[in-house]
Amino acid sequence: MRQTVRRARVPSMVIAVTLAVALVGAGEVAVAQTGEPIPSIQIRLAGLDGWGGRAAAEQQPALATTFFLQITNVGDAAGTFSISGDHGGARFAVRYLEGGAGDRRITAEVVDGSFTFADVPPGARRILRLRVRVDRAAPIDRRDDWSVRVEAPDGASATVTAEVRTVAAAFARAGGVTLRVPAASASITYHESLFGSAAALRPLGTLLRNANPAFDPPPDGPGPGYIVMDSRDRPTAPTSGSADVVAADEPILAPVSGTVIRVTAYELYCGWDDVRVAIRPDEAPERTVQIFHLVHPQVRRGEHVLVSHTVLGRARLFPFRSQTQDFGLSGRHVHLEIERDGSAPLPGCGGQAISAPAAGVAEV
Repeated sequence: MRQTVRRARVPSMVIAVTLAVALVGAGEVAVAQTGEPIPSIQIRLAGLDGWGGRAAAEQQPALATTFFLQITNVGDAAGTFSISGDHGGARFAVRYLEGGAGDRRITAEVVDGSFTFADVPPGARRILRLRVRVDRAAPIDRRDDWSVRVEAPDGASATVTAEVRTVAAAFARAGGVTLRVPAASASITYHESLFGSAAALRPLGTLLRNANPAFDPPPDGPGPGYIVMDSRDRPTAPTSGSADVVAADEPILAPVSGTVIRVTAYELYCGWDDVRVAIRPDEAPERTVQIFHLVHPQVRRGEHVLVSHTVLGRARLFPFRSQTQDFGLSGRHVHLEIERDGSAPLPGCGGQAISAPAAGVAEV
């Protein structure tokens, strides 16, 4: 993608060779003349390799994302570069920091354009960080972006952009897959899966109640509160399945980004109509993420879904008592699990594939 590059007018008495606009990697280099400092700027997300002209991240409320900015003098003379960047807002708090580490805060200077790197030699690099914190009350699936500009004294400039999209809180991890809460609001519970292929999920958040002595809880951390329910006398891990309780009108959102590999109508335990969606997650395509107990499925096989954005359907309410009701919660829930071997097993009787969104699947 080509970004806008601006260059001040060169006086007519200056005789020089004009250089064309160029990109270093995927970052931006300003137009300038020989014998002058030329600013270049690139950006990357913390924890990832590869510099570019734009970097994007997903983050949950109350947590922060850090971007690294690399300013380089690609000219053949030393020069001073000024840095200016966009400010934050109600949903996203922005902080600028000097260097690749430490807490030298320069937010006010960057926002008003007064921050400079002085006497940068040819080929030398300078590093800034842009830290974006999502407000605790920010709604999910909202995005914003911030441009950061480097400028030379003669007006030559270059710009990069950082983008953050809000996503639901991560509530479990296993096998290289992070599961996010599959709705804007849900109560998280765990129980033993029916399938031996189901991974033991590592809960993220705060343990509210542990009714299974076989479960050894990890330390509390960022994430939702959760309950580990009583044993079902199955040989699988106490947290190999997650029953996520939601309201009747709450859309069920994709808990991961990935490709839908199954949308199946089947009979749960050979007695009750149900729909299952299986997703091949982008972050670990050798696994399968399964979502059971859906009505009105809205996706089809082969469709790519985006975490905390794509609606999968609504949660089903069965006519029998759910184990979640033993803990003061509703019986309406979706069941999530991760299959370690990439399989997509079904409980009870076999199912029939649904090739397109089927609003006619009845709720029972």
